[in-house]
Amino acid sequence: MSDSAFLYHMAHAALAGYDLRDAGVHLLSISENVIFRVDTGGRPRYALRLHRPGYHTAAEIGSELAWLGALHEAGLEVPVPVPGHDGALIRTLPAPDGITRHAVLFTWMDGTEPTPDIDPIAFTRLGRVTARLHDHSRYWARAPGFTRKVWTPDTMTGPHALWGRWDAVPGMTGTAHDLIAACLRQINAELAEYGRQPERFGLIHADLRLANLLVSGAHTRLIDFDDCGISWFMQDLAAALSFHEDHPHAPRCRSLAARLRDGGTGGAGRSGYFAHACHTAANPASGMDRHPPAYRAGAKPWAGLVRAHAGSVPGMAGGPPAARYWLNRAIHGRHFPAPGDY
Repeated sequence: MSDSAFLYHMAHAALAGYDLRDAGVHLLSISENVIFRVDTGGRPRYALRLHRPGYHTAAEIGSELAWLGALHEAGLEVPVPVPGHDGALIRTLPAPDGITRHAVLFTWMDGTEPTPDIDPIAFTRLGRVTARLHDHSRYWARAPGFTRKVWTPDTMTGPHALWGRWDAVPGMTGTAHDLIAACLRQINAELAEYGRQPERFGLIHADLRLANLLVSGAHTRLIDFDDCGISWFMQDLAAALSFHEDHPHAPRCRSLAARLRDGGTGGAGRSGYFAHACHTAANPASGMDRHPPAYRAGAKPWAGLVRAHAGSVPGMAGGPPAARYWLNRAIHGRHFPAPGDY
């Protein structure tokens, strides 16, 4: 789905369902989905998302939009879908290649992505908004027919993984395979023991990285709910730390989670997630009492991480030291030597 002329054809076909004559359409990104910026002169700006075919059904997309609408009504700054002439939020488009695609138009959200330097303030912002998101998820009554993907070991890293098999990536070696497989066996067993009680397992963003945060002054906005689904709430913390495990500030985030899990209430994190949630019965860190929670949940995104960085994975020798460290730490526990010690 990367031919430019084809993509613009589909974008204009989607916009035919709106009163947006003479709108300028500009391709922004091609990733899992295709995103366009839609400029309308003196009128509001929009973002058009063209879905990849064969991944989400219209019912799944509609369920995502229902949650976004509820979050917006609750005061969270999230993308707001725009109805077309017929009141529908989803445009279903027949394409010249015979494959039906879905598209959604959203109001534009201004802001900048926090830098890769990971200022602790950025994590504090992310923590605050994540706490509100999870609180809403726990108490929001989903309508009959609500359906989203369920992110579990089977659907993320098992034989039926929705993103493909992690063990089939190019360059996978026996050493890397054995290390990742052992990690996943340990994580899967501990997640089974941890359980799926409603206070631990529910509707989450599922890709809650700093890259999906927009900051504008005092405003903190969440975007890209395309992978939202049912999973452990701590999965969102794992996603926040993914790609940044070896950053100097990462241990602070993990140790803070561990302290608050054990009853501590001080520290900068009080202004983040745990300031909002650590005294509630829904504290997502409770019960994970052997390692900091991110170590356990953090192994779950590895299938996608391996796919995204296949060039640095072979044997784990060419990748960052943190890659080997996180996997071995998940298997062997807190006394595994830190990066640089092995």
